[in-house]
Amino acid sequence: MTDEFGNAAIAYFSPSSGLPVGMTVENSRSEGPRTITLRFDAWKTVDGISIISHVTILFGSETWVFDFKTLELNAAPDSTFKLPEGLK
Repeated sequence: MTDEFGNAAIAYFSPSSGLPVGMTVENSRSEGPRTITLRFDAWKTVDGISIISHVTILFGSETWVFDFKTLELNAAPDSTFKLPEGLK
């Protein structure tokens, strides 16, 4: 597959759950390392929906870790999703 810039990208999926477990992207705009690896290390189920809760990003010798402690879905008030009166 390709990313939004037309760079090569490869996605990996768990054979047991079907959830994405990672992807690699070739960064043509980088002057240093070109491959970015994203690992989707953990998932949580919130209101019946699987959401990534831990991500590791590897880029050359650099590593970034995102560990989401609180996952909240549809945090906007219900009124946000209501159509104005008179609309069908």
